[in-house]
Amino acid sequence: MASTLFKRLGGEDGIVAAVILFYEKVLADEHVSHFFSDLDMDKQVDKQVAFMTMAFDGPSNYTGRD
Repeated sequence: MASTLFKRLGGEDGIVAAVILFYEKVLADEHVSHFFSDLDMDKQVDKQVAFMTMAFDGPSNYTGRD
């Protein structure tokens, strides 16, 4: 049986690391960081991890909008 993309990317640890790195870069960019100034970033990271986990065929607990 083929490994899922989720597993090949390192599972939850890999997804969390990628999302955190992404938002660190976004928040350091003066051109786009203002779009995130009023967000709870911990909540944003959690939502993004849940979405990417579902999208990459991991255990789905995403409850956001379709």
